[in-house]
Amino acid sequence: MAATEGSASARLPLPLGGGVVLSFAFCAFVLLARTPATGALHRYTDHIRHPAYAYGFLEFGPAVYRMPTGQLVRESAFHYKIPDWPITRYLYPPGALVVFLPLALVGQWASFSSGTFARVAGVYAAALVHLALWFSLVRVRRLPRGWSLAGGLLLWAYCLRAALNGQYEPLWFVPASLMFSRLEMNRPGPALGWLAGAWLIHYRAVVLLPFGLVAAARVLGERGEGPRRWLWIFLPSAAGALAAVTFLVAAAAPIRIETPVYAMSDHALLWIDVVATLAGTAIAAGIAADWALAAAILLIGATGLVDVAHWWHASAVFLPFLARDAVTRWKRPALVTSCLIVWSVVMHYVWLDRPAAILGDLKSAVRLAAVVPPANQAVGKSR
Repeated sequence: MAATEGSASARLPLPLGGGVVLSFAFCAFVLLARTPATGALHRYTDHIRHPAYAYGFLEFGPAVYRMPTGQLVRESAFHYKIPDWPITRYLYPPGALVVFLPLALVGQWASFSSGTFARVAGVYAAALVHLALWFSLVRVRRLPRGWSLAGGLLLWAYCLRAALNGQYEPLWFVPASLMFSRLEMNRPGPALGWLAGAWLIHYRAVVLLPFGLVAAARVLGERGEGPRRWLWIFLPSAAGALAAVTFLVAAAAPIRIETPVYAMSDHALLWIDVVATLAGTAIAAGIAADWALAAAILLIGATGLVDVAHWWHASAVFLPFLARDAVTRWKRPALVTSCLIVWSVVMHYVWLDRPAAILGDLKSAVRLAAVVPPANQAVGKSR
C-alpha cells in the first residue's frame, strides 16, 4: 500500500508543534517551580519509583524484579526513597528502567534534596509524555479533517494529565506511531522493530499484537530478505518474552489493594467494557473493514476487564486514533473516526477516567502557577 509522504514524517505544522512545546513548558513551570515537594500535581510518586528501580537494576541486576519496594528502599544506595507500595514489585518492562536510568544517574551524582529531585523527575516524566504526544499527533493528523481535531484534543487532555502527575504511561505511543507509519509504507520489518520497542516500554502495548502478526506475515511473505527476515521476527519475539517474564515475576507479589474490573461487585464498569468493546469491534470490522484494528479493540476490552480502574491506565483507548490505514485503507473514514471517538470516550470510564477531568487539573495547575509554594515539604503519598 502506498503511503502519503506525511505518514513517514515526524514533523508537525509549526502551530501544532509550538502548541506541544508550550504545553510542556507550562507543565515544566508548574512542576519545577510551583508544586509541593512531590513534583506532581496530585502527590503521585511514580516518577520517583522508576529511577529508584533503574538504579537498583545497576546494583542488583535482574533480581530487582523480585524486590518489593520496601526491600529496595532498605538495600539500595539510591539517595531518594520511595514512600509508597512497600510490598509491591516493579510492574513495568525493562525498557522503562533504561528510559529512567539517565535521571537516576543524574540524581545520584547531583545529590539533590528529596523535593528538588522529585520536581526534576516530574519534569523528566512530562518531557517523555510530550514526546509521545508529538509522535501521536503526527498519526492523528491522518484522521479526517475536523475529527482529527477532536481526536487530538482528547489525546492532549489525557497526556497533559499524565504529564502533570508524573505518569510516563503514554510513552509507548512513540514506537506505536512509528510502527503504524512503517506498516502504512509497507515496511513490515522496521515495523516489527518498533513493536519490540513498544513492548519493552510498557505492558499495555500488548494491544499492538494483531498489527504485529500482520507485519510478521508480510515479512515471511517477502522474497529476497534472506536471514534478515528472521532477525525482524526475533526482535518482537524476544521483547515479548522478556516483558512476559518480568511481568509474571513482578505479579507474583501483591500488586494493588483494588479489585480488577471483572471482579467488582458493582458491574457497571464490566458492562461498559463488554458493550463498548463489542461496538468498537463491529465498527472496525464492519465499517472500516480493518480486521487488525478489530482484534486490537478486542484486546483493549480484555485488558480493561483484568486491569484495575485508574485513569492513567486508559492509554490503549487512543490506539485507533493512530491506526488509520496502517494495514487496511479504511472505508468511510469520517464515519469510522466519529464512531471510534465516541467509543474512546465511553471506554475512558472503564478506567474511571473522563476527558473533562483535565479541566479540574488545569484549574489546579493554574492556581499553583499563580502562587509561590511553601519551602521544602516531605514527599507525600501517591494514589
